[in-house]
Amino acid sequence: GRLLGLVLGSFFRVSQKYSVESIILTHKKTALRRWLKIETTNYYFLKVAL
Repeated sequence: GRLLGLVLGSFFRVSQKYSVESIILTHKKTALRRWLKIETTNYYFLKVAL
């Protein structure tokens, strides 16, 4: 039973690590998209102002 526990524990740890990384990745993607949106909006405002 101990071996099974070790295998399950390591698998859980790995899956947890990957889920956390994917969450961070998605967050980075949305942050990047938001930043790009803000940058393009600023660019258009500048174009209109000038």
